[in-house]
Amino acid sequence: MSLERYPQKILIIRLSSLGDIVLLTPIFKVLRNKFPDARIDFLTKVEFQSLLQYNPFISNVLTFDSDGGFPGWRELCRELACEGYDLYIDMHNSIRSRVLGYYFRKIPHLRFLKPRLKRFLLFYFYINLFSENFTVLNEYIKVLEPLGISGDSLVPEIYLNDLATQRAEELLQELGVTKPFVVMLPVAAWKNKRYPLEKYRELAKCIYDTYTIPVV
Repeated sequence: MSLERYPQKILIIRLSSLGDIVLLTPIFKVLRNKFPDARIDFLTKVEFQSLLQYNPFISNVLTFDSDGGFPGWRELCRELACEGYDLYIDMHNSIRSRVLGYYFRKIPHLRFLKPRLKRFLLFYFYINLFSENFTVLNEYIKVLEPLGISGDSLVPEIYLNDLATQRAEELLQELGVTKPFVVMLPVAAWKNKRYPLEKYRELAKCIYDTYTIPVV
């Protein structure tokens, strides 16, 4: 892929899921640093809009409601094709994102290649072919290498409004939790990704015994 000029309108797509979108968030900062004057839009499912609506590096958060089905998706594709984007970054690599890519076939594309086979072997046969230093975030950053973008020590970022921050502080105060603290989220959509709750208890106890830091 080659760019004849710096992009002025960039569309990035990642429709789901929550964890994947959170891991994706560092790319918005590096893209903004690379293209400070560009319009950077992000397309996701409507239920994940709140994760990104206060991100200062995104120009617009665009949403898709799954209830609209394929006709709704096709209509959205037509609308977006009229927006004049000059770079399409597909971080989902799904049927829907490829359909949208067809509408952008005349502009440069970047696409995340999912390690589907390796993931399948790991989840169902416990055969781990991933490298020791593999991270999904690193794979996302590799997608941007043709733009001259690389990144080390990047971390996910979620920006909240003042009301959400205040509510979180109130909840922590009610629970008697003081900073610093560690957060665990013991859920996953795929059964194969779910760590046993008893293991979470052991890990929480280990963290507290070692660092005297409360676990939420």
